[in-house]
Amino acid sequence: MSVARKADTLTYLTLPEFPITAVHAGTAPLTFDRNISFGYARRLNYKAIVNWVIAEHKSQGAMQLGMNDGDREVFWFFEINAATRYAQATKLFDDLAKLARRE
Repeated sequence: MSVARKADTLTYLTLPEFPITAVHAGTAPLTFDRNISFGYARRLNYKAIVNWVIAEHKSQGAMQLGMNDGDREVFWFFEINAATRYAQATKLFDDLAKLARRE
């Protein structure tokens, strides 16, 4: 998983000496928008949840420098996963996006 701003273009680089890092060819990254609002009067967004998690991990070094960073989470589908599961992963991210946009 990577975190990116909306304007960022991410390129995944496989580490040749570590085959486990290979991504399935022909699969697009799966993304989740942290700016989707929710809660009372839709005044919160998912960055609030991320910030809460960062605050709870006080011993994790410089993790606190990432408060409010990134507009989206980006996930790659690795070759170690069965190719048939990509459709399920895509559906999960589509369903999450639909739920997040719902009133």
